[in-house]
Amino acid sequence: MHVKVNLKQDFLPDKYTKYSSTKRSNQPVISFPIVLSEIPKETKYFAISMIDYDAVPRTGFPFIHWLAANIPVVDVIPEDFSRHFQGPQGKNTWSSRFYDVADDYITSHYAGPTPPDKPHHYTLTGLCVE
Repeated sequence: MHVKVNLKQDFLPDKYTKYSSTKRSNQPVISFPIVLSEIPKETKYFAISMIDYDAVPRTGFPFIHWLAANIPVVDVIPEDFSRHFQGPQGKNTWSSRFYDVADDYITSHYAGPTPPDKPHHYTLTGLCVE
């Protein structure tokens, strides 16, 4: 499977990051669209993860921004999918003991990039589930 995200000059567009005007508990909540291709015919569902490994020097661990599973087979996971998806979305790093985030919604949905020090690289992984 091939996973593609349309970037703007190698960055996520502002509306999906700390520059978004749509936030909850000061976190960007609009997830970006993801284009999927070369999907194996046996695929029944997708799972995705978005992890920030550049956070390790500051936090001591990779920062999980988004986990979702049981996504139906589609060619495009649409913009704002996280806020509307009724399937399972795993806990992100805001739910760890290292942060004081009491909003369960933020800890179990897309929480967009808000790097405090410099631009970070993010790893988006798509998995086909048979």
